[in-house]
Amino acid sequence: MLDFSTALGVEAALMRAQLPATFTVRAASPFVVASDLPPVELDRVIAQTLLPAHQALNVRYIRRAPVVPVRVYLFAGQTSLAVLSRILWKDDTPPVYGYSRKDRNMMVMDISTGGGTLVHELTHVMMWADFPAVPNWFNEGLSSLHEAVKIFPDRLQGLPNWRGGVLREVIRKGRLRTLSELVSDPDFYGKNSDVNYAHARYFCLFLQDRCDLKRFYELMKAASGTASPTTALVRAATVCSVPEARLEMEFQAYLPKLLGP
Repeated sequence: MLDFSTALGVEAALMRAQLPATFTVRAASPFVVASDLPPVELDRVIAQTLLPAHQALNVRYIRRAPVVPVRVYLFAGQTSLAVLSRILWKDDTPPVYGYSRKDRNMMVMDISTGGGTLVHELTHVMMWADFPAVPNWFNEGLSSLHEAVKIFPDRLQGLPNWRGGVLREVIRKGRLRTLSELVSDPDFYGKNSDVNYAHARYFCLFLQDRCDLKRFYELMKAASGTASPTTALVRAATVCSVPEARLEMEFQAYLPKLLGP
């Protein structure tokens, strides 16, 4: 098996061979990054967003790193995203912002939409290595928490974002499900996925601001695959220092502080 440094070089060469000459490829362990951004801009994204966010995730949550290089494609806009997705992956309808693929060990995005998508997808790929059995709701909740984020050397601080508007509308209509329904839903990515993402994100924001999200991650990972979905709420109650029966009430009471007027 190749050592990681050699594997980075091999992956970089393969990516250069498959992409137009207008693309720049950079090895930035554990990533190989390709982009049609101007090289100076690409280097800025790597130095100011990708690597600092990666370090913060490692300090805060991640204990097992990817065993092979992660391919990162940062397209400068929708045109190159659409054209190259069709050529490289036979994908005629790539998501507008971007996505990550566990089976291909890669992240793909329109970087013109901002660094939030990059940190969102980065969280996915790092969790897949560290916490392979992560439940869908927590996978998307923690990753989407990092769409609007302050990056510190030792942590990522999620901030309120546009998903709060989705949640406010559901609350206004009296249709917000319980946390128990959220974490046990087998169809997280179904017709209510927008609401599910918002609900999961703001529950993670609650755990970050009011409780101990780092400890919650550790407890979830330690028990992965051994318990029913709703035992996540037992762990949440533990890190929030409240009885499980009060967790929903505490979350509902805290939501106005997160959602604003």
